[in-house]
Amino acid sequence: MPIYALATFTSDGSVVETDSTEVVPPPSAINNGATYGTPAHGIWQPGPAAGNLFIQFINLQLNRNGSLHAKRTVTITGVLDSTGNQFSGNYSYQVVDSMGRTTATGTGTVTGQRIPHPLLP
Repeated sequence: MPIYALATFTSDGSVVETDSTEVVPPPSAINNGATYGTPAHGIWQPGPAAGNLFIQFINLQLNRNGSLHAKRTVTITGVLDSTGNQFSGNYSYQVVDSMGRTTATGTGTVTGQRIPHPLLP
């Protein structure tokens, strides 16, 4: 299933990201032990080759009482297209629980495009 996301990359190399895996669960799911997810914060920087990107961000998963359930770290390596408006690449993630144990890992592909910035009149 695709994960839908919005990310903001700043000129100083910071990134703020939120995605469809971080939606607050409805009350019925919370009563069944579901966790809350926060938006992610991280960094981005050019990769070692021209047009390459390195992106890494972290979000927190919290229990209903506000205690830390886990931390998810996502790492993306990507390549910009010739226009600089789209990128594609690969991602990996690791979820580490509050005791420092890895509870989940995964990999996949990612694509993205710049939100158009219209010229002001």
